[in-house]
Amino acid sequence: MANRASMAKAFSKDVSPALTRVLFLFQIEMKGGQAEAEQLKDLVKSFGIREGVKCGPRVACFPDPSNPSRWVVSAGDLLKEKMKEIADRLLTYSKSSSYDLLTVWTDTALFDFSEAPLKELHGFIGDPGSVVFPPEGTLRDGMRKCLENAGRLADDVETLLSAGRDPGHASFLLLASIEEVGKACMIHEAAKEAGKVAVIREYRNHKKKLCKAAQQLKEFKLNTGFMLSSQAGILLHNLSDEVTFGKWESFGTIRRGYNLYVNYFPHSKDWKSFKDMSDPLTEDFTPNNIKTFVNLIRKACEALLKEIEHKSLRDATELKDLFRPIINLEEN
Repeated sequence: MANRASMAKAFSKDVSPALTRVLFLFQIEMKGGQAEAEQLKDLVKSFGIREGVKCGPRVACFPDPSNPSRWVVSAGDLLKEKMKEIADRLLTYSKSSSYDLLTVWTDTALFDFSEAPLKELHGFIGDPGSVVFPPEGTLRDGMRKCLENAGRLADDVETLLSAGRDPGHASFLLLASIEEVGKACMIHEAAKEAGKVAVIREYRNHKKKLCKAAQQLKEFKLNTGFMLSSQAGILLHNLSDEVTFGKWESFGTIRRGYNLYVNYFPHSKDWKSFKDMSDPLTEDFTPNNIKTFVNLIRKACEALLKEIEHKSLRDATELKDLFRPIINLEEN
């Protein structure tokens, strides 16, 4: 087996992590009494946010059209740096004022002051896509749907292989299936510490989800006696590695792109898809290895779905700690 560090170094010649600065525009929304609404409006204005303008950072305060006895404050198009300035004053306001609703949100994320732990506000503003706060009562449904989707993706992998399609395309769906297992494991871990809501970090981080799944699948494999070929075992180990490829990438995240798309390789000055490549990393995704992983994912999803069927998520055993005897022949 080629040394992992040397493999990573060689492969990194053609991999440049995409470090894109995402511009988040934040909104603040409040519903409550008129006095509290006016107080929040004045707070926001004290940071240079204007009232009565139609574009750019702005704040408005008006009676709630659906309930004129209540008032609404809406502050929009606030840059991240401005939200960081406002955060501490907003926390103080949230603790000392009464309101029906107080939220900070972007197009894809939301912080509800009546549910989310207030200590998480600064982290949310710093990277709103990195954490979610689902109500505790929704976690079982989310976990179940992730595991069921992982199983459906595994079925699609097998369909592609049976049709003789490109293993690179099948392996992309395999990685998506593994990632859904990782998401289910994140939900399960968060559920054990959940109060009114759970705090799920790195929810949209492909690297974290892939590595989380692979690490738990490694333990599940050992505990249940599931047999993997030596080559498939190496692949599982590679997928669990969070270190070799640096902070932003992992073996799995790199393979997601290189297994599905045509890529330009500047050092060799040519274009390649998965089927055109021949290197130690590509050779891990053979049809036999992919099929073995499909079986492992199915067994893991079945076992975890059964485990959470009649138990609270707090009491249910995590995937990595399940001990279920499984009879399975090694893939050749």
